[in-house]
Amino acid sequence: MTTYPQALDALFGALETAWAAGSTAIVGYVPAIEWPDQISGASRPGDKYWVRVWTRQGTDKQRSVGRPAVYTVDGFLYVQIFSPLTTDKGAGAVLSALATLVKGAYTSKTLTGVRCVSALIREMASETKWHSKRVAVEYHYDYLM
Repeated sequence: MTTYPQALDALFGALETAWAAGSTAIVGYVPAIEWPDQISGASRPGDKYWVRVWTRQGTDKQRSVGRPAVYTVDGFLYVQIFSPLTTDKGAGAVLSALATLVKGAYTSKTLTGVRCVSALIREMASETKWHSKRVAVEYHYDYLM
């Protein structure tokens, strides 16, 4: 059984490991990660790639009767990857490669009690300074109450 803090540690740890191991080969450095407990904007260099991470719990359902009862939490991890606006035609391929790296860290994986059942790359509308793609990871974990 997994607790909420353990689930977050597993999800965030998988990203940190994959990102440190693979992003340098794609962009030549390890882009900054903006974690949920950071002040928004503190790690956003204007001329480099960077990532924002957050989670959203969807449901929390009781699966058994009695004590302790087993509950299942369903949720999503979101990893949004940003690239600076550029005229470089290869920037879109780099952004796609980074999104694929993130997707591969979660697709059909079990991370310390957290089951990741799908990971989907979504194209996002460009912002004033950034292009981005978002990876949405559906996850489930069980806990006792």
